[in-house]
Amino acid sequence: MNGLKSQNKSNLGNKLYRVRFILLWFFFIVVGIILIIGFEDLFTNLKLHRKEFGIAILTAGSVAMTIDFFTRKQFQYLINRELSNSIENSSLTSKLDVLMSFMQLSENMHKLGVNNIFPNREFNILDLLRNAEPKTEICLCGICLSDFVDNAAQEVIKLKLSQECKIKILLLDPNSESLRERADDEEREEIDLRTVVSNINELHKNFANSNKSSPIPSIEIRYYSSYPKCFLIITDKSVIVGNYLLGVLGKKQPHIVLDRNIFGISDTFIEHFEILWLNSKPIT
Repeated sequence: MNGLKSQNKSNLGNKLYRVRFILLWFFFIVVGIILIIGFEDLFTNLKLHRKEFGIAILTAGSVAMTIDFFTRKQFQYLINRELSNSIENSSLTSKLDVLMSFMQLSENMHKLGVNNIFPNREFNILDLLRNAEPKTEICLCGICLSDFVDNAAQEVIKLKLSQECKIKILLLDPNSESLRERADDEEREEIDLRTVVSNINELHKNFANSNKSSPIPSIEIRYYSSYPKCFLIITDKSVIVGNYLLGVLGKKQPHIVLDRNIFGISDTFIEHFEILWLNSKPIT
């Protein structure tokens, strides 16, 4: 960017120099026209002879052009230096630098497939599920996925099932040692977390069993027992990732929405889900 700014300043300095040169010649053209046409009254009143006046203008012009010829580089240097100082000391420069950095960062994030970043899980996850194409696979992974037991979420899942989508749900085994470790990390009682997870998991199982009688039953729930690493929603178009960090509930932590593309990082999380799924225990 510095090279671009230097080039722009140099071009501007040259333009200013050309304007100065044009104005100087314009002055002599106007004076020459006056001398050629002649204004007798003007010269009579000033008690000047046109010839003498013309010689004076010609001499002054010659001197001015000579000075201009030998000082044009110095003049351009002074203009460029003053422009450089003005631009570099301007708040506009810092704003342009920030803008260029942001554009570079935005380009890199786009290549990695980063679509959006949210400070917590309070955004419309269900819209991403609705946008999944028919006959595709939808994968959900979390500790207990409490966001998907209300009527609105279950209606969306029913809709996708009716569109012949396959739903895979991974939940943390409430009887695993990993649940106790997570309770410690969330700074809550183990029995409290175990009760919440068990109750919500039962809701998931009841929903899955009630939908197995549909014409196209395609929903499966499994338990995993390893320590929970991240909350995941995977569709044919997007991957939502939320980490399970220490001391904070998962839904209150930052979440990233990734687009699935061959150059992005979404495949890393898809592979994580697939490994968990292979090592998990079917419960429905």
